[in-house]
Amino acid sequence: MIAEVKDKLVNGLDEMKAINPLAFDVEGIVSYADWVVVASANSGPHLKALVRKAEEVMLKSGIKPIGVEGVNTASDWVLIDFGDIVLHLLTEEKRDFYNLEKIFVRAE
Repeated sequence: MIAEVKDKLVNGLDEMKAINPLAFDVEGIVSYADWVVVASANSGPHLKALVRKAEEVMLKSGIKPIGVEGVNTASDWVLIDFGDIVLHLLTEEKRDFYNLEKIFVRAE
């Protein structure tokens, strides 16, 4: 069930032209989630649009965010905790700098 929701989230982000949305299966590796999704935006407004789309997709699946960080600031990185799925939305520059994929690829 949660894998299907993760797929809906990734597809929704892709529909909104998110840059390279990726999902990492971290079940049994980390204690805070089963999936981590990472995607990039090409601007601040695009980042906010991706946040809205993610929340919309998840609410349609009956999942409300537990916590949201970075959306009400001038941040280039928004983290949304949906429980079993944690979403990282970053500008391309931040994603390149922090290289989260490297961390989660090691975890898989």
